[in-house]
Amino acid sequence: MTKKSAGRTGRSKSDQKRIAFLKQLEAPCLNRSAQCVFQYVPVSPLPCLCLAISVPGHKGRFLVVPFALNQNTKIYGDPFPDGGVPHLEVYLDDGQELRSGHVLSCRIEKVVEAFVAWLALDQAVPRLRGAPTSRDWLSSIAAQLPNLAKVSVVIDPAAVDPLPASNQEQFERDLDQLAINRIATFFPRGESGRLLPRARVLLSAYGPELSRGKQRWLHVGSSASRNAPTLTVSIEPLFERHTAHNWQHNRWRWDRQTAAPPGWGIPQPRLTKEKQRLNRCLAALDRGHFDRALDLYGISWSDEVAAVLAGQPLNLAHAELAPTWTRVLNDALAALAPWELVPAAGQKSQRLMTLPGQRQIRKASLMLVLAEGAPRLTIEWTGTNTRLPGDQWRRDPVADIARLGLAKMDLPSESAVRQPRCQPPGVDIVALAEKFRQKVTSDMASAYSAALNVAKRLPRDTTAGVLREIFVADEVALRRRALEIACALRIESLSEPAMPLLNDADQVVRSRAADFIQRVKYEPGLCIIAARTVADKSNFYVGAHAIRGWGDKAGVPSIRALLKSTDENVRAAACLTPVMYGGKKLVDELVSIAATDTPLVAGAALHALASLDPEAHKATQQQVEQRADADAVRQNRNKFKPYERI
Repeated sequence: MTKKSAGRTGRSKSDQKRIAFLKQLEAPCLNRSAQCVFQYVPVSPLPCLCLAISVPGHKGRFLVVPFALNQNTKIYGDPFPDGGVPHLEVYLDDGQELRSGHVLSCRIEKVVEAFVAWLALDQAVPRLRGAPTSRDWLSSIAAQLPNLAKVSVVIDPAAVDPLPASNQEQFERDLDQLAINRIATFFPRGESGRLLPRARVLLSAYGPELSRGKQRWLHVGSSASRNAPTLTVSIEPLFERHTAHNWQHNRWRWDRQTAAPPGWGIPQPRLTKEKQRLNRCLAALDRGHFDRALDLYGISWSDEVAAVLAGQPLNLAHAELAPTWTRVLNDALAALAPWELVPAAGQKSQRLMTLPGQRQIRKASLMLVLAEGAPRLTIEWTGTNTRLPGDQWRRDPVADIARLGLAKMDLPSESAVRQPRCQPPGVDIVALAEKFRQKVTSDMASAYSAALNVAKRLPRDTTAGVLREIFVADEVALRRRALEIACALRIESLSEPAMPLLNDADQVVRSRAADFIQRVKYEPGLCIIAARTVADKSNFYVGAHAIRGWGDKAGVPSIRALLKSTDENVRAAACLTPVMYGGKKLVDELVSIAATDTPLVAGAALHALASLDPEAHKATQQQVEQRADADAVRQNRNKFKPYERI
């Protein structure tokens, strides 16, 4: 046993109190490692005297800094503790950098736990081996399968009405082909073998992409009940990459007209070598020999993945979660489908799962990356909500039940009668419409979000009727709010009623009306927006914003498409838009337009060139001077000079 204390004399009373407080750590730390060396020294740039613990053969030092907490304020200075509550804060020094251990507590045992975790951080990297697959979970699922869950089809008309005709037909076909018993059989399961509560599975997407990447999805979700959850099929706008389960490319799980593949997701190769590789891989996964299974498909893994699987902590702050992380990661690796990881790996990291129990934004997650042209499993700290659906990297437990012979498995039979469709229960359209009107006309800050939530439960024609009435309200604030909500909902039937608001006396109303017209792509509105943009500089920002976002793809592609419009004002406004947003890729086209188009459009193109490329502008001016209508072009160019980037 080695125990040292700094022999420096002349310590202040505060430092003596700090040392007395820190000495409480010596005995419990010695119980964990008999070779601890304790030094009470100042360490730069830490603000005060600290306890530095080192262990022979272990890299770096474990630093504990005392401070006083007084009225939620950390006090490191003298006197100590000066009426505050003494606390301890942990730092790690690896000899190259000093970093926080993210451990802060007034309890000695918490710091001792962090010390034990620090000792574990320096352990050798183990092999990627885990516990053999437990068949208890699969057996519990097999026992539950005969009791298929009740599945209801609840369709909100407000979600279906906006679908184009072609998507409406596909939607109706999908409803006719719903295999209710298949859905109940293959729906995700929890630890008890019952249906996973509050889970959602995407089935099929419809219509164009909505705002921020959302799309209307036919999906099936489970209720919150853990004992007897029910499944509900419905349609609503969702983010595809935020959902853990996506059966869009595995229609056989929910479509009665689609035949199930042999093996139910586990490939059945014809070549002998491929069959042998698959069998060796599955056998290795069942035994917990994950390294062998991944090697068979050329998949590598990071040291952090092996450490978590072995029960080693990744850091001090999450050391107490290490046993839970080991169990969860072991289950995930045991259910891997390595043959799916090879085509799924892309240039960007893809989140497979997040390790549980974390409260911070950036969480430790199991990620799939492409390293040197091959898939690799790593642990990364990320705050992303996007994920790779489980169906693209895990085996289905029902397929494993059949493979291991735990139960006789056949696809369940389906009724030939179409599942009856019902609307969401308890919806009073009249009362809901009045509530929507109240939220739209309210001046409360939360009214906007509340109005959108109510609108989702109303038929779109009812919502449009309420907003149409508010469009002509005398209060400016109401017209602004109504346009803002119409823009968020993208109600195309409001396009014509919104047209007069492009000439409203209030500039914000005009701006929001233009934004709405642009969102729903109402062609007659584009001509008015462009004409106002060309006529008055005060409308330049609104017009440029609408022009830039008009096409299917915003930016240069949208501007380029509108440069070919048959409307002179639209072409001129498209020429002016790069002045606001840039667009050097359009220089060659603007040069050609300035030399050949009408004086109005040529003047706008010349002004844009002056902003984008002065040299091209100078050369183009010489070409313009040779035009018969050079004076008219010059006048329009001078007219547009005040149009500048904000």
